[in-house]
Amino acid sequence: MKNIRIVILSLALLSLALVSCRKDLEDDILNPNERYDVMTMKSYARQFEAVWQGINSSYVFWSRDETDWDAKYDEYYPKFAALDNQSKVDDSVFTDLWVGVVGGLLDHHFVLTVKNLKGQGANNFRIGGSAREVRTRAEYKETATSAQYAALANHERLIDGSLKVTSSPSNMRSALLRKDNGEKIAYFRLGGFNISNMSGKARNDASWAPLAYFYGIDWLNSAYGRNDFIERSGNTYYGVQSGWINEDDVTGIIIDVRGNGGGNASELTFIAGGLTQSNTHYGYSRTKEGIGRLDYSAWTPFILRTPSKHLNSQKPIVVLADCNSYSCAEITTQLIHSLPNGYFIGIRTGGATCPLMPGGFNILLSGVFGDVDKYGYYCYTSNFDLVTTDYTSLEGKGVTPDKMVQYEGANGKDEQLDAAIEYLMTK
Repeated sequence: MKNIRIVILSLALLSLALVSCRKDLEDDILNPNERYDVMTMKSYARQFEAVWQGINSSYVFWSRDETDWDAKYDEYYPKFAALDNQSKVDDSVFTDLWVGVVGGLLDHHFVLTVKNLKGQGANNFRIGGSAREVRTRAEYKETATSAQYAALANHERLIDGSLKVTSSPSNMRSALLRKDNGEKIAYFRLGGFNISNMSGKARNDASWAPLAYFYGIDWLNSAYGRNDFIERSGNTYYGVQSGWINEDDVTGIIIDVRGNGGGNASELTFIAGGLTQSNTHYGYSRTKEGIGRLDYSAWTPFILRTPSKHLNSQKPIVVLADCNSYSCAEITTQLIHSLPNGYFIGIRTGGATCPLMPGGFNILLSGVFGDVDKYGYYCYTSNFDLVTTDYTSLEGKGVTPDKMVQYEGANGKDEQLDAAIEYLMTK
């Protein structure tokens, strides 16, 4: 019996030793920054290995990305190794190699920044695939932001004095448009999900006006804890309390995220969640939980919270979006598109539909890794794989509109905005 206990104890100690060794091995594989001394050796082969291994371990789309990643290694490792024998490396040769490696990846957030270790100026280069794919679409056009702003400001249905404007960092517009029967449409345009960058703005700064009029002062207090938003004499801005969306004579809503490249995902709660009456089951998300390509966590419900201040009833909502709407703008578009009172007009969105958080690689075993100045590379890629409630992935595809309308800008008009107004006129 004693011998059995000794054997069991020995096996237990051996098991602990193996776990420790395996953990050390995993750390070695998972951290390309420590495994490859790229900058000291100025080695393109080591740079390639570090990036290839980092993506191999942390990329969340291997279950659906059709790229043959092993074949990429076999093809490109010798080409990068050959650069080590050169005293100088042409920038175009260097970037063309990296485009061949990562240019076709599915992730539409993906950007790889790499340093040409022996380049003319040791420059850093950004290599991404999403913009290249999106620009090949037949319907692609640059977002005519300034012309669309002007079309709104000069629109025949714009109610005098209702247009509220701010500029950087959030590029917001809000306005009221009139229906033929005297009812109103509340319009809100958000250029990016970066409103939190305005937190230092003074309480009487007009930059808050588009948000305040559309959602209301109470909403701002709830979202950002700005209890100093109060009514003051001489400032009609402070007189706004409930916000346009909950006024009885506002019977339609337009949310415009054309050209919106995304930003702070926490703002989805207040921007998109504020248009619902209760928490919304958007879909499911997962991340990595091991170093294997298919070592995924379980699917977890992705719930979009509704803040305490929100739209009180199911008024019809139209979202305007285009090829240059990405990330949080696409989640907002898909949410409205899926609501019973929602409708999407415009062009299929960019396809960067999965969330990410810089610095999350060490926490989630997926996503962003590297430091271009310290290690010679920086990889910006999604941490989460996000799908809809029926497990449909929109990554690389984007959200398809209920009604496709191209912006032409003919005679100073905004065809997409006019289509939204026409749709709401009948509701």
